[in-house]
Amino acid sequence: MLTVIVTSIASVAGAVLAAFIWETKLRDRITLIRIGPDHPEAVEELLELYEHLFLKDPANYSLEELNEFLVSSKEHLAAPNRHVRVENIALGARQNGRVVGFVLCHFYPDRRKAIVSYLGIDRSSLKARRDCAARRKLFAGLRRALTSRRRDCQYLFYDLVGVDPSTPKVERRERQARPTLFIQAAEALGLIATEICLDYRPARVSLDDDEPDYPLRLWCIPLKGSLPAVIPKALVLEFLEFIYMDCYGDFYSTDDPRFAEHQQYLRQIVDHYAEALPDFTAVKCGRPGRHSRRAPRQ
Repeated sequence: MLTVIVTSIASVAGAVLAAFIWETKLRDRITLIRIGPDHPEAVEELLELYEHLFLKDPANYSLEELNEFLVSSKEHLAAPNRHVRVENIALGARQNGRVVGFVLCHFYPDRRKAIVSYLGIDRSSLKARRDCAARRKLFAGLRRALTSRRRDCQYLFYDLVGVDPSTPKVERRERQARPTLFIQAAEALGLIATEICLDYRPARVSLDDDEPDYPLRLWCIPLKGSLPAVIPKALVLEFLEFIYMDCYGDFYSTDDPRFAEHQQYLRQIVDHYAEALPDFTAVKCGRPGRHSRRAPRQ
């Protein structure tokens, strides 16, 4: 009889402990998932969150374009009619079986470089926002993916819309605060997000677009080592060549009659930088209060 009682008490205690662990540790735990055609439900959840966060801006992907992005990674990487290989990486942060954050990234294996196109966190999820939990999870997963032996990526880039005299005051504050998302996510992994201080402007994605006229801020996270306080012109041009000729230049396939004209347009932008850039360009660390020294005088 005593054995039965002890066994019952142990079973109840085990059940209570399991319930406690579930409520405090597991139920709201944020997990990471690679989003793609193998997880159609996650694709739908990401599209819903993207629509809520980004779709108001006409410069962003449409839902149809984003859906193609999510399901075409392997095909695009091996496509013979693309001038550069690219792998699309979409990671989702899940809580209670629902996507509460995502990061979309393009990795160019021949360049050993990648660029983030979108980072979104569900503002209604306190757990996802608290202590940058979702951001940290997403960037940790992205770093593992990019620095794997198969990919061996050196630099991760992202750009953000800057401000100019015409920017409304409220929007100005929002734009100036956005880099913090990337800075904190990078620092959580022991990485340093660095802003490259140059007059960086967008290009037309397609020949049908109007000429864009707004400032951008270019950020770089070295995944191996770090950037010096000033970087030589050759390295800056290497970065810009990648961003303009590969990232912007991947809109048209090589068998599209508009491909050559678009590449020529992008080449003119890079050539302009080649003439205008100084021998050294200053960078600014993302950590608050840390700035580079002044670039050498020419």
